[in-house]
Amino acid sequence: MAILQSDGVAEVQGYGYGLTVCSGSASQADVARKAFLDCSVPGAATFDTVLEAKTAGTAGNSLRLTTVADGATVKAYLDLPGASINTVLEAHTAGRAGNSITVAAVNDATGVVASLACNGTGKTTGLNTVLEYATFGTAGNAWKVAVEPGSGGGEGVNVFEDAVNKVLTIMYETAVSTVANVEAALAGLTYIAIKTTGTGATVLAAATDRMPATSLAGGTEQQYLVVTPTTLVIHYKATATTITQVEALITALAGGDDIVDVKTGGTGATIWASGDAFAATPLASGNDPCWASYSAPLMTVHYADGVTTVGAFEAVIAALSGVSDVIDVKTTGTPANVLGAPADTIAAAAFASGTAAAAISTDQGVGATLTHTGTGEYTLTLKDKFADLIVDGAGLNLGSLSDQKLAAKAWSGSAKTISFAVWDWSGAAVADPVLDSGDRLNWFLVLSNASY
Repeated sequence: MAILQSDGVAEVQGYGYGLTVCSGSASQADVARKAFLDCSVPGAATFDTVLEAKTAGTAGNSLRLTTVADGATVKAYLDLPGASINTVLEAHTAGRAGNSITVAAVNDATGVVASLACNGTGKTTGLNTVLEYATFGTAGNAWKVAVEPGSGGGEGVNVFEDAVNKVLTIMYETAVSTVANVEAALAGLTYIAIKTTGTGATVLAAATDRMPATSLAGGTEQQYLVVTPTTLVIHYKATATTITQVEALITALAGGDDIVDVKTGGTGATIWASGDAFAATPLASGNDPCWASYSAPLMTVHYADGVTTVGAFEAVIAALSGVSDVIDVKTTGTPANVLGAPADTIAAAAFASGTAAAAISTDQGVGATLTHTGTGEYTLTLKDKFADLIVDGAGLNLGSLSDQKLAAKAWSGSAKTISFAVWDWSGAAVADPVLDSGDRLNWFLVLSNASY
């Protein structure tokens, strides 16, 4: 609560007929002001933004502004560090945000082919062949194999690969087809191959050599990716995974996982080696057309020569946050004006005119004390109690023109107070006056000891 002192000017004078005149004049303590910088002074006239310190006071005078014409739209990138890997990746989205993405490679993928032994509990007795999927990976785990007796083809065996439902059906002729006949029929299939041959001479029987559709299992990838919004980890199998396979996985990233792309493809047939693993390494060199960095007391704003507009510059200032949030836009410039070097390249321009609040006098005057009780609100407390207020008057005595008006608001004889408010005509609201040194608030009251 700020107290506006009467400086000994307030006085209460007694008159006849029970009337008393109370008049006074008070100065408000000079408020702290924010340091500011008109960018058009060190820059070109078209760079017409005015900046100010975030907080009022003299500390803002230490702030400095530098502008550098090195902004551009560039994607961050990384030439993968693996000794034999010559793939270059880049951030999916252009800008400095890509510099926060890291890539690592780990040699820990097992690369197992899904397989199925056709004999055993719940399966056939005589068909002891072991089947496997054609390639490494988990895709083979989705396939099933069924064995049923039925009308035969060559040596009584027919096989059907259903790529849609991912089922291989083997049909044999009871008491005729042998394990060797089945394996011969399986040769050359697209998806399923023989991993281990069985006992070729064994003849299959209807009662014991049926198998319902049973899944292959155990398939694992020999290369796969683990992705978060800012990390990519390549898991590969040394001596097996190729550059082409890893690049294909990266190219296939989609949605929220699509954080990097292949910028420059490597030698596709090259196989990753155990020594090609590397720790998390950040992408680099991503850049934005306009961005800011802060190292106290210097704010550096990077802009694109002939591209960045005043509006874009001001948007960067408005978006400052955390420890960098030390300046604001005081007065907006012309949004479409374009910044250009060298005129708008500013070197450590100083903010100025920040002031601290002046101390408030403790002199209580002789008859009344004026207290700042809220935005644009003041309460005058009289030394003595009066029954009635007959006449009041109030005004602002300012050294410069203003459209503000000070007027009485409410009177309380019992509380010995009268409140005033400052009305700002331009803002159409109650507002604090801007009182410089020498400016004053004046009041004049005619009070009565008796009610009228």
